[in-house]
Amino acid sequence: MKGDLVKKILSILLAVLMFGSAGILTAAPYAQRNSSVRKAALQTKHRETIRQLQLSPEQQQRLQAVKRDYHKQVAEINAKIHVRNVELEDEMAKPAPDVARVKQLTREIGELKASRDLERLKAKRETDKILTSEQLEKLRAIENRQKSEEEEGDAPAE
Repeated sequence: MKGDLVKKILSILLAVLMFGSAGILTAAPYAQRNSSVRKAALQTKHRETIRQLQLSPEQQQRLQAVKRDYHKQVAEINAKIHVRNVELEDEMAKPAPDVARVKQLTREIGELKASRDLERLKAKRETDKILTSEQLEKLRAIENRQKSEEEEGDAPAE
C-alpha cells in the first residue's frame, strides 16, 4: 500500500517534470522572438522620436552618453537583483528557511529596485537638461500619445 502511494507520487512528479519542461522549452523561443520584435519596435519608435525632435548632433551625442550610462547602471543593478532573487529562492527552498535571512534578502531586493527607479529618474532629468523647452514640449506630447495608444491596445475588446 505504501509502495503504491510512492509510485503514484513519483508518476505525478515525473509527469509534472516532463510536461512542465516541455512547456518551458517550447515557450522560450517564442519569448525570445517576441522580445526581439518588441525591441525592434522600440528602436523604430526611438528613431522616429529623435527625428521629430530635430536634435542637433551635439544633443544626440549627449543623449547617447546619458542612455549608455543609464543602461550600464541598470544592467549592474538588475544583475544584483537576479543574484538576490536566486539566494531568496534557495533560502525559501530549505525545509526550515531562516526568516531573518528572507527578510534581509527581500529588503535588499526592494532597495535595489528603488535604486533602479532612481537611475531612471536621474537619466530623465539629465535628458530634460539637454533638450530645449520646445523639444521637451514635443517629447511630452509624443510620450502622452504613445501612452494613450498603449492603453488603448491593453483595453479589453467589447
